[in-house]
Amino acid sequence: MSSKATIASLVYRTKLLSMWRQGAAKLDQLNKRAGLMPQLERGTLVFVFHRLCEAQNPFQPGTPVELFDWICGHLAENYQVLPLAELEERRLSRTPPSTAVAITFDDGYADNYELALPILRRHRLPATVFVTTGCMEGKNLLWTSRLGWTLEHGTQPEQPVEIRGRRFALASRKERLQALSHLKVELKELDQIEREEILDRLRVAMHVEGFSGLKREMLSWDQLREMEACGFGAGGHTVNHPILSREPLAQLRLELAGCREELESRLKRKVDLFAYPNGGPADYNLEVMQETRRAGYRLACTMLFGANHPAVNPYELRRVSVYAETFPGIALQMERFFYLT
Repeated sequence: MSSKATIASLVYRTKLLSMWRQGAAKLDQLNKRAGLMPQLERGTLVFVFHRLCEAQNPFQPGTPVELFDWICGHLAENYQVLPLAELEERRLSRTPPSTAVAITFDDGYADNYELALPILRRHRLPATVFVTTGCMEGKNLLWTSRLGWTLEHGTQPEQPVEIRGRRFALASRKERLQALSHLKVELKELDQIEREEILDRLRVAMHVEGFSGLKREMLSWDQLREMEACGFGAGGHTVNHPILSREPLAQLRLELAGCREELESRLKRKVDLFAYPNGGPADYNLEVMQETRRAGYRLACTMLFGANHPAVNPYELRRVSVYAETFPGIALQMERFFYLT
């Protein structure tokens, strides 16, 4: 065990972390009421997940169910987990609890219903799922899923496949995982036409005839409606999951408005929460933020890492995800996240 893991375990098991959390929350409330040092206020945390898994598959990676269950239990016991909309309302009104967090999921994978929902219900926690409406019920499949499926299930090509100046032999599992890691980054930077041409060429070279095994990968509308009835609210994540900063204005507006209109039609309620696809600093810009607001959304989540302090723009909300290797390490991480600006 590393020295960091040892220290985290000691702090966690001796209740020092619990004592720190309680003391820090009380001091934070005093500081917020007095308004003396706003730079030292604890922010609100928005946790982000994508897919869950019962067995790890590096070709289609996800958060292990056991880890998600522990995270939910820890949050339920030690923090105030709020619906994202309420969390943001309280942040903007300067009245957030010092231990306020929200849970979100991106894309709309079916395992959010099959695996996450039972855990959330057991711990009585709300969550938000940001849905890519064009992918619902497997009508379209995310390109990352198709890439992973091709590399996992395809046969070795007769000769190495050349993609943007690099040759991939794709004979061993190790070579395929290395290709997956490289191509996820490389192809993300391309426009949709070029990316689809490369994916199709790779599929043909590896003799993959289709993606029938992914047909139930995404949520159905019935599943989403049931999730909503159990406190798992839906938000928008575009129609086709493009990088919005690269879209022409007309298409940007279609992606934003089309997603919201479909969700509201299917769910019979107002939908005004949004998350930018990919969500990195280069994936949205001022125009995208303005158009998101114009489309009727009242907040938008990014993948920028950190807590949300009073000055954070509601159309540029930060989110966090855990990455420590042990439960005590994760518990320590969570508390530290409140101070990340």
